[in-house]
Amino acid sequence: MLVLLLVSLLSGCSHKKETVSAAADNAAPPPVLEVRTTPAVERLIRKSIETVGSLVPDEQVVVAGQVGGEIAELTVDVGSPVKAGQVIARISPREYELKLQQAEAALAQARAMLGEAGRRDPIDIEAVPTVRQAKAALDDARAQMERTQRLVESGDVPRQRWDTVEANYRAAEARYQAARDEAVMRIGMVEQRQAEVRLARKKLEDSAVRAPISGFVSVRHKSRGDFINEQGGNRDIVTIVRLDPIRLQANVAEVGVSYVKPNMPVRFTTDAYPGRDFPARVARISPVLNQQARLLMVEAVAPNPQGLLKPGMFARVYVDIASDVPAVFIPSLAVVSVAGVEKVFVAVDGKAVERKVRLGKRDGESVEITEGLKPGEQVITTALDRLTDGTPVRVS
Repeated sequence: MLVLLLVSLLSGCSHKKETVSAAADNAAPPPVLEVRTTPAVERLIRKSIETVGSLVPDEQVVVAGQVGGEIAELTVDVGSPVKAGQVIARISPREYELKLQQAEAALAQARAMLGEAGRRDPIDIEAVPTVRQAKAALDDARAQMERTQRLVESGDVPRQRWDTVEANYRAAEARYQAARDEAVMRIGMVEQRQAEVRLARKKLEDSAVRAPISGFVSVRHKSRGDFINEQGGNRDIVTIVRLDPIRLQANVAEVGVSYVKPNMPVRFTTDAYPGRDFPARVARISPVLNQQARLLMVEAVAPNPQGLLKPGMFARVYVDIASDVPAVFIPSLAVVSVAGVEKVFVAVDGKAVERKVRLGKRDGESVEITEGLKPGEQVITTALDRLTDGTPVRVS
């Protein structure tokens, strides 16, 4: 009985293996997928360092009131174009006009105290009347002393006469020096009054607030009727920015530092004008890198005659370091991304072969392949969701 049972089991296993083998032999081959392909194309491109940056004004000035008072006029608003030297606001000038008149009257009074000499600039101290009179008296005393000396020497007059004449001369000399000292003081008063007139005139001129640069008003800080305190507080009236040229500030990674040189051309794009390149030129390079990020700050200058570019715009910056560099491009739709890994399928001998690739720059509907693909290889562009490595394919 035991022998018969073993024979029966062995016979059943053999029959099962024959059945499985027959089913495997009769299984249908995997279906062949109809696909389309396109060749990987080689192009000559410019090799660039890519980074990001921001646009900032070429110049930005906050215009403040130099004198105190009520703002009587404000002729500009946000967006207004201005020229250098243009009057953009006026602070009530009446007080400064009166102070100027007062200073001019004080100057006229100081000049009058110097007589005819006070009407000329510069003032000749010897032309001041008191000095001139003292000088004449001194000259007369000197002449009398000289005559008396000769008479004393000849014996025609006594010695006592010489003593009197000499004393008169010394007195005249002292009066002359006193007259000069007084004249110097009065001339100093005139000069002080002249300075007061110049200061009063400057304050009157400063009541007309002028634009220091040409550009556009970006912020209006004050309104007509606001009061400006000359002694302190916020005196800002408007902010003016110059937009032509405009500055581009960007950070270059440490690996690209050796390529960036002063005056070299760069280009950039903005989201406001997609597909358009704007030219610029490197103007300033920071002497140090940011220690935390290891980035080098580079500043370029771009022409902006039409004002299309605005401060604050985000920019993608390209520093061209080589031209006519060969690169491989394929359609963007041929790339499959899975968990952050990019791959393509290439048709080789009737099968789909998976290739992991690394992407470079994008150009419209094409993308650069920097690694994993050679020029001329047939890249599959359809049925990508049904392809795996080794799937049979037929190119239609």
